[in-house]
Amino acid sequence: MNDDPNDERLVSRLNDHPNDERLVSPGPVGPTLFPLQKREWDRVKTIVLVWNLAVFVFVLWLDLRPLIAGLVAAGLMLLLNVAIEAILRRWASRQNL
Repeated sequence: MNDDPNDERLVSRLNDHPNDERLVSPGPVGPTLFPLQKREWDRVKTIVLVWNLAVFVFVLWLDLRPLIAGLVAAGLMLLLNVAIEAILRRWASRQNL
């Protein structure tokens, strides 16, 4: 049996046993400082990805708040302008101006 740490069959076999003490991290160099099984690496990658995405969305939300507030204010001003114009037209038509 070949015990080369870079042997893919050994890595696969070790990653299939959750209680095996000789855990092999995925990578070209074999065992690393933090030996994790493949499913644990997948979990870590998922957590890091979700955390980074949450931070990105939060920062984007902080940056876009003034823009969104400005667009809402502009929309409300436009709506108010249309309402005032409609009221003035109705008033003018009643006055026969």
